[in-house]
Amino acid sequence: MKSALAVSALCLAGTALADDAVIDRELHVVIDVSASQSWESHTEEYGHQHWEADTTQRYELRTTLRSDTGLHTRNILNPDQQKRLRAKTIHLARQARRRIEAAGNEFTIPRTPEEKADLNRQLQEEQAACGADMACRDAVIQRYVAIFAVLDNPEVLDPATDEGTPRYRYFEPYSGCDSQWQVEMQMTMTGTRYSEGQDEVVPFTEKRTADQGNIAQDVPLCQRFLAVMDTDAEAESFYLENVYVPSAEGETVITEGGYTRRKTESQPMVPGVLGWATQQLRHAEPSGEISAEIPLKFALNNISEDSGSSKGTADVTLRWSFAPVDED
Repeated sequence: MKSALAVSALCLAGTALADDAVIDRELHVVIDVSASQSWESHTEEYGHQHWEADTTQRYELRTTLRSDTGLHTRNILNPDQQKRLRAKTIHLARQARRRIEAAGNEFTIPRTPEEKADLNRQLQEEQAACGADMACRDAVIQRYVAIFAVLDNPEVLDPATDEGTPRYRYFEPYSGCDSQWQVEMQMTMTGTRYSEGQDEVVPFTEKRTADQGNIAQDVPLCQRFLAVMDTDAEAESFYLENVYVPSAEGETVITEGGYTRRKTESQPMVPGVLGWATQQLRHAEPSGEISAEIPLKFALNNISEDSGSSKGTADVTLRWSFAPVDED
């Protein structure tokens, strides 16, 4: 039997499709944070602990996303969750169909139990062909899930059945996308806290620094993003699925009771900042700047405390743009 999905080319995400203009835009995001915190805790087990902490952090990224499927009637980043999931499912299924046909293979909707079993088997084979490439494996799963989801309504695979005027342009990851990022952070904490090594509360100093980002090299930065532009909107025409910044990789130096230890590790972003930034860009202008004061509810070093009280705030400034890539 000729499988509907027997094509290894499916692992090559972002291939331009015939008769659709290819448009690239650069996503540029900068997050600046300055925070101060006072933490106090008193428990029978660990006694009285107190420290003061300060940190400054800057996260900057640039990456490109590509639109190569024309305009759509549905918004795959619609604030309504049900509409968003429906639009994503249809889009992924249509992408799979077009890539299969572009590769010279016949696309058919599995209808019998045997054909659906073949589809399951093909999924497993394509995943195995990806080997340890997690981006490839994830892309395979997404395509098959989308196709399974529309089996009961195969008519949605045909764009001619769409109602309404096409207005949404999807910007997605693609092979070879440009990516740049920079992370800078420093943090200092001083006070007294319980030391497991010395089994008592001792004076301590904790210093953290970082000047580079830590990101899985087999996953391009653009793979973390998905954007939509509403070509009919007069304001707030930009939708971004989420904000991702690579964690800071740097050095931690801790001195407790006169003993010092050092280690290289992932350094924490100020708690609450990433969620706030994501919320600002889920539906916004294509470029802008916004600042806010965020209360600090958790320890700045992101180490869980069983009990205690936090006082302090983080001053955050978010700047962003989603602009066409220069053609020179």
